[in-house]
Amino acid sequence: MQALDRMWSRAQAEGAVRPDVTSGDFALLLARVLRPLPNLPDGVGDPERSLAIVLDGLRDSTPTPLPGRGPTVDSLDVP
Repeated sequence: MQALDRMWSRAQAEGAVRPDVTSGDFALLLARVLRPLPNLPDGVGDPERSLAIVLDGLRDSTPTPLPGRGPTVDSLDVP
């Protein structure tokens, strides 16, 4: 997970992603977006579309302030 931290820090330093989103936030978002939902009809719930929407929202362009504090990647290390 340290590689994700480094990648995320570089992206923030370049202004490519929001400064208030942590690498832990990003890891949780990916897990939630890429998990398939059961019983959806064919053609509904395309994970690529969902991921594109999430990634667009991560861009650093006049974001809405986020509530609370984002998790670190290390805090996601669950047994």
